[in-house]
Amino acid sequence: KQQQKLKCVTMDLWIGLWQSNAKYPETNAAMFYEQMGYFEDAQSTYESVMSKFKQDVTNGLNTSKISAEIQLWEDQWIRCSKELNEWNIILTYALTNRDKYGLLLTDCAWKAGDWNLMKQSLLRTEQVLSKQFNSRVSLYGGYVSLLTQRDNAAAIGKYIELASNASLQEWRNLPQIVSNIHIPILQMAQQIMELQEAGQIHQDLLRKHS
Repeated sequence: KQQQKLKCVTMDLWIGLWQSNAKYPETNAAMFYEQMGYFEDAQSTYESVMSKFKQDVTNGLNTSKISAEIQLWEDQWIRCSKELNEWNIILTYALTNRDKYGLLLTDCAWKAGDWNLMKQSLLRTEQVLSKQFNSRVSLYGGYVSLLTQRDNAAAIGKYIELASNASLQEWRNLPQIVSNIHIPILQMAQQIMELQEAGQIHQDLLRKHS
């Protein structure tokens, strides 16, 4: 109950700030839908305001003062699409914005089981994000090694160590009171354990067939 209350308070403060600063009323409407859990309505509202914005740009709108709001639309539209499990739509969007959403593209490839795309996008992502400071990059690197290398025990062990250390560092950077913001790191810890188990099973199978 305490965690849920903290989440609601944080969301309320965030929405309150935007109510005073948003240039488009649709922004506040979409965030309200998100707050209520109506992700489909929120998604369509973000799409509507982005279309309205494009028309305003055509009519000569100065966009320099609403760059943060534009980014909000994109980020929250992606969040809503994730909540609706519409990974194919997100994948299409990420493919048209590879440079900006490299890690998102890797997430989509992971969800879709497209290992070739995952390997390609991960190589590009690693050039921007250091494995030492991003647990997801290291986790994905471990799974790519598992799928593409026959003798991969050493590589997987290296990625597990990097992912574990990065997760611990990310945990230390969060508030001491455990709340919803900690959940992704707890989920990451579970995935790291699954990678370790998958690597062990793979090595056992190799030994049996050698």
